Amino acid sequence: MKYDYTTQDYFDWRNKCFAHVHEAYRRAMRGEYYYSLHDLDALRQLMAIGWYMEKSAQPNAYGDWAKIEGSRTKLNKSELTLLASWTASRNANEIMKTLLRIKPYFIELCRHFSRRLSLSNDEGLINSVFHRIE
Repeated sequence: MKYDYTTQDYFDWRNKCFAHVHEAYRRAMRGEYYYSLHDLDALRQLMAIGWYMEKSAQPNAYGDWAKIEGSRTKLNKSELTLLASWTASRNANEIMKTLLRIKPYFIELCRHFSRRLSLSNDEGLINSVFHRIE
């Protein structure tokens, strides 16, 4: 079964990613590490959702980690390896470094969706969101 995402689906996904990047940063800077790690985990899940959308596969509902791992996953080995590697401890610098390791893959997905939906690629917007933590 093929999943056809809309421009609104893309913008909703992208804006949720932006929100979690921003909140992970803010919470880490306040020393609220559990909250920051929660946002990092949400961003990892959103990346998995993005990869599902890229493959035209129905993604899980936001917050549902079913079929991300195991025999029913649609993710390839490198995507699963990336998800597993995007972890951090209760340390602001580690959290920031992890967010920055996600950035190129997020940009890659945004480029794909922009081409697929005939949208302008707002890489300047992406860079401005990540700029604060670089």
